[in-house]
Amino acid sequence: MRRADMLSEFLQVGAVVAGLWCLVATVRRAAGGDRWARWTLLLSVLTCGLYLWGLTHLLALDVREMCELTLHTRFDPDEHVETLLPLSMTCNADDDLVPGYVNPVLAVLAIGTLTAGLGTVTRAMRTGSATGDGGAGEGLAAAAVTLDGQGVGGVRVAGQDGEGLRGRGVHGVE
Repeated sequence: MRRADMLSEFLQVGAVVAGLWCLVATVRRAAGGDRWARWTLLLSVLTCGLYLWGLTHLLALDVREMCELTLHTRFDPDEHVETLLPLSMTCNADDDLVPGYVNPVLAVLAIGTLTAGLGTVTRAMRTGSATGDGGAGEGLAAAAVTLDGQGVGGVRVAGQDGEGLRGRGVHGVE
């Protein structure tokens, strides 16, 4: 192996490691101290990244040529199928241009993302961190917007005690 090839591979690996390092640092900063939010954000970024990686295998101007050059197999137009979910671009009944690991790993990452997202929502509802006050369930009451029968101009925001903030000039809502 030539030195230039070794240096090129070393730089590619270094770029991937640096990218992952930045990703982890960004996720930690964005999620704060909540580990569920951190996992949700990390898994969703990984899921989107892997999906985009799989999509790059669908970018072929000449599918026949891609099948012959990359998989060393014949192209059968009667068996050719392209789908976005699951990611697939078949050359014939047996060969696919999308690597076999992409769809199963996408399924595992998607399930993990949904599970972590449910954990994040459950934790936020239990601790009341939606409002920042620490009151359980208060976030839903504070966010309830009702109409008091006077049309669109009569919008008021309900507080915890059920009284509206109407007439107080909160954010221009009267």
